[in-house]
Amino acid sequence: PKYAEGSPANCGHPLPCCHSDLLPKEEPKEGFQLARKWGEYQCNIPIRLVESLFDHLEEQKEHIDYIFWLGDTVPHDMWTHTAENYMEAIEKVTEIVAKFSRRNNIPVMPIMGNHDVFPLD
Repeated sequence: PKYAEGSPANCGHPLPCCHSDLLPKEEPKEGFQLARKWGEYQCNIPIRLVESLFDHLEEQKEHIDYIFWLGDTVPHDMWTHTAENYMEAIEKVTEIVAKFSRRNNIPVMPIMGNHDVFPLD
C-alpha cells in the first residue's frame, strides 16, 4: 500500500524503496532511479499491478478453473510494519481476489506465506 510512483527505487536500502514516505523533496541527482507506474524489481509491487492482473484475468476467465493464491501478500519490508499494516495489505488484496472469485464463480485456494503472519515467521 505504500508504493509510490516517483519515489526512490534505488534508495540504498535492501527495502523499503519505492515508498511514499521516501518521495524526493528536491530534484533527483544523477544515477537516481525513480519508481515507475507498474513497479520496480527491487520493490514491493504497487496495488495497481494486482488490480491490472485481475482485469486481465476477467478477459481470460473461461480458461480459469481455479486460482492458487500463494501467499506472501504483505510487503517484504516487515520490520517497518505493525499488525494493522499487515491486516490492511491482506484485506486489500483479499477484496480484489474475492470480488473476482465471486463474480466468476472461480474457487480460490489461499496458501499463507511465511510473511503473512505477525510477528514475522
